[in-house]
Amino acid sequence: MKKYKLIIPLIFSIPFSSIAISCKYEDYEKLEKDEQDDIKTNKLDFSPISNEGKNIKQIYNNELTKLFIETKKNYSNYRVIWNNLIRNVAILKNKLKRLAFEQKINSDKKAINDFINKWFPNSENLSKSNPLGKYLYKYELIYQDVDAVLADVNLVLESKEFIKYLKIIDDRLNGKDIKLETLQSALISIWKFINQHIFNPNKLTKNLDNVNLEDDKNSHNHSHAIINLIHELGLWHAELIKNKDTNIEAFKNEFNQMKDHIIDNVDHIEWETNFNSIIKTFEKSKDSEKKYDLTDQEFKDKGKTLLNKIKSILEKIRNDNGIKPSDLNFE
Repeated sequence: MKKYKLIIPLIFSIPFSSIAISCKYEDYEKLEKDEQDDIKTNKLDFSPISNEGKNIKQIYNNELTKLFIETKKNYSNYRVIWNNLIRNVAILKNKLKRLAFEQKINSDKKAINDFINKWFPNSENLSKSNPLGKYLYKYELIYQDVDAVLADVNLVLESKEFIKYLKIIDDRLNGKDIKLETLQSALISIWKFINQHIFNPNKLTKNLDNVNLEDDKNSHNHSHAIINLIHELGLWHAELIKNKDTNIEAFKNEFNQMKDHIIDNVDHIEWETNFNSIIKTFEKSKDSEKKYDLTDQEFKDKGKTLLNKIKSILEKIRNDNGIKPSDLNFE
């Protein structure tokens, strides 16, 4: 049996401005094996001596890594279905722009461009678009954001960054000459590592109105912890579906009206297949939702448990080394 597999390190390195998003078929058995390989790859290969260091390593290897893999797999199940929407919207939009350019009669050009602006807007004409068009635009941005951030988290977990902080802590606890301020910096870095990359309960998106998606991802005002970001994608998805339900018939009708204005087509561009694929993805959305839950509370609960366990260890190290809670707190 064949299933789609998300290939993160490769496809996410493609510039998103090209909107060239692709999936490939993989054997189900290979998918399972790769998930296990991910877990092995992301485990720490440093062996602490102190009990606290051993406990931190155990939590990282057995809980943090596992939670990341579970979160990624949930998103992978989602992406298999909804990547088709993103792909076909981008292709159809570009084809229609080419066709509009080809038309010799201005009224035909205008009709095609009006359809594009209304249903596939950009940041400049967003206020004049249909609500479904607005959320298609926003959805594409958050979708690309998740792809990019997930690739970043993969790289961070494969790096030696966490080991560097853990080694400083372990060396200090084993009597090596590690300055107190260096220990303090390593403790807060361990805390921030999990908050920034895995889960931050204090920055969970609840209201989408003020979320900035248009700028470079480093300028975004939402959390890029992967559980937080996928939760937010779930909120944008819900808004997209809500607006699809109320506007999909108008979308179909106006497409049928617009295509009467496609007269000149020298390159024999085939555009209707992409439109039909968009409709098909929308129509099967209810049946596919049982395969994933982007806002699943279980992921957030596991994230909180992970943070609480790490926090307990970090606070013990802080207190044992005479650092005041007012000088170093984990919130």
